[in-house]
Amino acid sequence: SACLCEKGTYMPLTAQGCVPCPDGMDCPVGSSEANAEFLGASDRGPEQQFLVLNPGFWASQAEPMSVFKCRDALRCPGGDPGSACAANLERQACDHCKVGFAWDGVKCVECSDFESSGALFPILPLVLAPLIIICLYTFFGDPLPKWPSWQNDLGALIFITLNHYQIVTVLT
Repeated sequence: SACLCEKGTYMPLTAQGCVPCPDGMDCPVGSSEANAEFLGASDRGPEQQFLVLNPGFWASQAEPMSVFKCRDALRCPGGDPGSACAANLERQACDHCKVGFAWDGVKCVECSDFESSGALFPILPLVLAPLIIICLYTFFGDPLPKWPSWQNDLGALIFITLNHYQIVTVLT
């Protein structure tokens, strides 16, 4: 036990002595990069300790020393590299819900049968779009001389502004 690294330090593969723990990780007593093979084992002893991810950070089991910052600690609660994602999250930095699940702002929730069926998109828009266009044309269709009116200009401006904010929301 005298040869084990102290808490907050670890033994890298390339060094002869203990070095400070990298950002995003916690190093329990005895942490060593060579112990990556014991990741996932529940009964590790002090000689088999690997660095532990802090909440808000992620690393894969294949490259446990390549640490990524997650969007938030809800997605990455911390733990062993390769298993540090919240329930039903996967991929780099726990950024994607598993197939059949969708992010609700707090966690991945299971999609309903209707949402997963393929009826919601593209079938529903293909059915509703022509009906909406016909209704809009019937109720709001202006004759050609009224097109340059201020009311039509205002409607177009509102539509463009709405589209702008929708795109900005999707991109952020």
